Amino acid sequence: MPYWREPLWLLMIFVPVIIILLVKYRQKKIWQQLADPDLLPWVQASPNLSRRFSSQFPGCIFLAIAWIFLSIALAGPRTPQWIPPSLQADINVVAVIDFSRSMKARDDKYDRIVQAQMLLKSWLKDVPANLRMGLVIYAGHSHTLLKPTNDQALLQHYIDQLHQFRPPTLGNNLAASLLTASELLKDSQGQRTILLLSDGDLGETSAHAAENIAEQIKAENLIKVNVIGVGKSEAVRVPLTMTEPLIVNGKSIVSSRQSVWLKSFSIKSGGLYQNAESVAELNLKQALHLVKSRIDPEHNHQIVWNEWFFIPLLWGLLFCLLSLKTAASVPAKLITSALFLSLGGCQLSEHSNEVKALYSALDAGDYAKVRLLSEKNNRYEARFSEGVACYRLKEYACALQAFSNAAWRASNDILRGRAVFNLANTHYRLGDYEQASVLFKDAELLGVAQRKTQINREFSDVLAASVQRRIAEIAKNRQRAQWREAARKLPEFIDELIADSTHSSQSLTNMRLFSQLSVSQQNALIAQGIKRKQARHKNNRLLSEEFWVKSKQNNLPQQTAALFNSLMPIEIGIHYVPEKPIAVKGQRLW
Repeated sequence: MPYWREPLWLLMIFVPVIIILLVKYRQKKIWQQLADPDLLPWVQASPNLSRRFSSQFPGCIFLAIAWIFLSIALAGPRTPQWIPPSLQADINVVAVIDFSRSMKARDDKYDRIVQAQMLLKSWLKDVPANLRMGLVIYAGHSHTLLKPTNDQALLQHYIDQLHQFRPPTLGNNLAASLLTASELLKDSQGQRTILLLSDGDLGETSAHAAENIAEQIKAENLIKVNVIGVGKSEAVRVPLTMTEPLIVNGKSIVSSRQSVWLKSFSIKSGGLYQNAESVAELNLKQALHLVKSRIDPEHNHQIVWNEWFFIPLLWGLLFCLLSLKTAASVPAKLITSALFLSLGGCQLSEHSNEVKALYSALDAGDYAKVRLLSEKNNRYEARFSEGVACYRLKEYACALQAFSNAAWRASNDILRGRAVFNLANTHYRLGDYEQASVLFKDAELLGVAQRKTQINREFSDVLAASVQRRIAEIAKNRQRAQWREAARKLPEFIDELIADSTHSSQSLTNMRLFSQLSVSQQNALIAQGIKRKQARHKNNRLLSEEFWVKSKQNNLPQQTAALFNSLMPIEIGIHYVPEKPIAVKGQRLW
């Protein structure tokens, strides 16, 4: 998606057209004043017209093309190289997976649920950082597995176990799952999409209810529903168990992908329909046809750009030379030469009056004025100058922020290296020697001369090592002080043991230490321990070291899918885990 540094320069493309129209209009007016309109064709006729036209035509065309290219170069075409995450609009997707019994049908060696799972797993390999995904499954009821999140590890965990989930009821309640997904997306910012993965074999009643809900969601919440059809068009048997087919009213039930209905449903819901085979090699953004949102011009300074102005500039200069070579008349040559000289000196960057004022104040040592002027400009030069001013004023926290911003706003590695080098010096001044050493290395990689970074980096490494040794010495001295203090008073664990009961055991009573204590003194210790326990529990501090539990568990803990399989019946009001999914009144078994 192209952007422009100065888009108003594109209007210059129309200047030649406007000039030609004005010249033609003026010539027409002059001829109308000199002769009758009926005589104009005879008066304007010229025997050498074709020869003049053929001699000047190539030069005019080359000049016009050069003008167009140079106008584009002045506009500054660019594309984003790096966009901060804070400026990237969130993409919110809730994947709704069909878990009805027809999805257990095997079109090949995998059933349709596993096909949907494999598709989601392949998409997770290339998911943009600003994409948040949630998971909803449905059969007779809708169940939320995961709210929209950008935690890739968590998504991977749930999708890996997708085939192990067992909804407790039978049916095709797509309508309820669409409502669930829309509720999850209701408060999300950015693009919002429901991704349905289903074979479309719902039955007339469930299909009609889903269509009504999809149209309602499209009208109210501006959420589109994209559909991925899984399975194949050939009918296969729906299994009851691993070895037995599903038989209803004496007939073996078969199922196939209902592509016609899925296409119709996607149109009504404002989304797209694709089958699983066509999207298997695409990433998620391509499969959903997600559109990149335009960047607000106010945030251009926060983005690292790829500048492409030099391409149209080179083409423009080439056509200027061709026009100069082929132009027959002296005025045409003069116009081409002037255009070549005026536009041939384009530079990568230009210094505005504000930037010049910044540099002047910096050279004069007026750092207060530099800080004041830098507040009005967000470009690299302003942030770098602000960092220098803060550094000279020994306001290192301010310098740290300014040089960091300058490093992000730099348009090339040379400018970024200067900012990183000064950022390293600032960390050094703040005593963060380890970070300073890392930044000196980065500055060297960005092109800063090694003779400038090597001494500073070595000095930072020495100081960082000295700091670590000093911290270790302080820790040892603290341990020694704690040992000495502990030797002079009653051990703390004794208080805990006494506080656990209202009386002391016989073994403790016979100890020499306790034989010297009176009953009142022992009671005072017990009261002190109880008071301490109450104070700790009042602050919600759990003392796990005081309570030991011996585990007799021999089996491995249940995984997420097994826990959900126990919770899903409770979610819909069934207070036990059924051995087989339960039929729902009004919905078919598959």
